[in-house]
Amino acid sequence: MYRVPAIQFLLQMTVAALGCLWLLPACSRAATLDSYIEEALRNHPGLAAAEADRLAAGEQVLKAGVLPDPRLSYAGYLSPVETRVGPQRQALALSQALPWPGILDLRTESARAGVDLAGQNLRALRLNLVHRVTRAYADYWLLGRTIRNTEERLELLAEHAGAAETGYRNGTHGYSDLLEVQMRQARADEELARLNLSRPALQARLNSLLGRVRSAEHAWPEELPACDTLPAEKVLVERLRTANPELTALAAELQQNRARLGLSRREGLPALSLGLKWIQTDEAAMPGVEDSGKDPLLLNLALKIPVWRKAVKADVRRSELLLAKSRHRAEDRELELAAELERLLYAHREAGLTVELHERELIPRSEAVLEARRLDHATGRVDFEVLLRAVEQLLDQRLELDRARARLLDSRAALDALTGAGRLESTGAAGSSSMGSGGQEE
Repeated sequence: MYRVPAIQFLLQMTVAALGCLWLLPACSRAATLDSYIEEALRNHPGLAAAEADRLAAGEQVLKAGVLPDPRLSYAGYLSPVETRVGPQRQALALSQALPWPGILDLRTESARAGVDLAGQNLRALRLNLVHRVTRAYADYWLLGRTIRNTEERLELLAEHAGAAETGYRNGTHGYSDLLEVQMRQARADEELARLNLSRPALQARLNSLLGRVRSAEHAWPEELPACDTLPAEKVLVERLRTANPELTALAAELQQNRARLGLSRREGLPALSLGLKWIQTDEAAMPGVEDSGKDPLLLNLALKIPVWRKAVKADVRRSELLLAKSRHRAEDRELELAAELERLLYAHREAGLTVELHERELIPRSEAVLEARRLDHATGRVDFEVLLRAVEQLLDQRLELDRARARLLDSRAALDALTGAGRLESTGAAGSSSMGSGGQEE
């Protein structure tokens, strides 16, 4: 009779346990680089601020293309103005300023260039954020690999320390061999402690990019995404010229200052204002007066004459200088970015060569050397120091490979940000042939 309640209780506990597993913190599962990038693009407050700036610039376009507000004025005469057709009591006037032809178009053009400028600034922030997240991810992955490498070093040193202690007791090893391996163990222990201390700082750096709280934890990334083949250099140079967000933003700024120069020149021309004026008129005191009590309607025409020509010329000259400044800034920045492209291409190629060299040559040979040194040490042909150097050489080569993989990913992300390319594709592990080559399409 107690079976049904017991079964229900077990089901409830199972559901509760599954719910607890579902609510485990995200740090228990390693996130991919793509998921980090998506989260950063969705949550980073700097992007939200830049998007608000772009939308605000768009609202300015609507304002720039409309006429100034008309002006309505009223006059009540304290003492009626006596005229032949009767006393005038009050007046109502409406006027509209009419800018010189082309001024509204230039204002609109300048505002639209401001929208383009804000949009390119937003795009630059997005590309830069993707690069920063990629670099932080690669640095965090490299820290985990370095810690793992140091732990493996300690395990191997502990193994050799045991062998050295046994050999010392048996008289086959000297006391200096035991001291040497113990000293290396102490250095590795210190290095491991230092590496573990740096983990919270890297996690805080990731959290600031992702819009998370500072103390949020992250699991170690398992692998780095592969870099696809780099486009040909001439393609990258063309992308830099046409798609780099800084250069496109400077082009928008140049267009905006060009429109402002035309606006400064036209604002130095006369401005017209049209208006209508109505005056209330009572009946004349003398009967039989023609048009007695008829309200007059006046058409007003006003002209704003810019007589202070020095101020007008100063404004035009200022606009010319700002246009020249924008042109020179664009030329200067294009030269700087071309040099930066060459530097990043070198960094990417160097990292790719390092990865390829270590994967194909150095690490397999270091593993073969270590195996030979172990056999030689077992037969007494080499001393203990030679064996330890072979162990550390292999571990150093593996660590250098991991560093080159991180540099390869970072340089590719920097090239994508520089040339206005999209996000990196996560198509494989860090050790794949596409990542190891670091090559380019012809």
